[in-house]
Amino acid sequence: MPILAAMNDYLRLWQLPLFGVFLFGWLVGGGYLFHHTLSMRVKTRKGVPFGRGVLISLLSGMAGALAGAVLYKVGAVTMPPAPPAPGEPPVPISILGVILGIIGYAVVAWLVVFAMMKLSAGQVLSASLRPIGATIGLAIAIGLGCAIPAARQVKRERAQFELMRQNMEHMKALYRWIYRRAEGEPVATLAQLKTYPGFDETLLKNPARPDMDIGYFYHPSPSTRLQPDPTPGLLMTDYANTYAGMDERIVLYNNGEIKQLNDAAFQIELNDPVNAEFAEAYKAAGKP
Repeated sequence: MPILAAMNDYLRLWQLPLFGVFLFGWLVGGGYLFHHTLSMRVKTRKGVPFGRGVLISLLSGMAGALAGAVLYKVGAVTMPPAPPAPGEPPVPISILGVILGIIGYAVVAWLVVFAMMKLSAGQVLSASLRPIGATIGLAIAIGLGCAIPAARQVKRERAQFELMRQNMEHMKALYRWIYRRAEGEPVATLAQLKTYPGFDETLLKNPARPDMDIGYFYHPSPSTRLQPDPTPGLLMTDYANTYAGMDERIVLYNNGEIKQLNDAAFQIELNDPVNAEFAEAYKAAGKP
């Protein structure tokens, strides 16, 4: 289900406390409101106990949420979310789906309350307006509180992933130039590639670090000599803290393989005996 898959991109751990606030408001706050509004309408001295109000809020909310989810899906299929603007992340929200979902939630929640109480439809409607309306309002507030910051975070992350993709393309092209010399010997430095006829010097620029003349750490060694089946060894990497808010980097191996590694995985690669010379040069450069 593409819509649900897209929504998963907007789920974050920091949203859990907000979900907790919603659950508390839905059950405790909604339960109190049902207790108060229904007690004013029943013909018993004790009214509706608070515990029963919580139960009514729970059951009506669960049934309403199920109906709302079904109607949201119907609305999303009928009128899918609008396509994103260029450079913007997709927003997996269907306006028609939201409208139908809210209506479905309210109607089904009201029907559940009506089925649980010996009151007229009008009495249940007037008693349910506040708790059901408050639950919908809280859900919208919590939803916006979760979605707006998450959407900004998704936009930042996708921008960084795009920079990673561009760096992978640069490294793929640089690999072909690095081994252009006879017998597959790699060039001594990336700056040497500037002397090659037809070489595009923009390949040396790291799209995420445009301030640098050469945006990659490169160190050839005897173990990186091109062979028919070379033992994979580090040949090039971009620098630490290249991607805002992410401990990721792109590395190029002597066999042409390109990987995205986090800092922990990169340290494991540096500790591999195959990469001993690369690691020594990397440390001598101040662990960029």
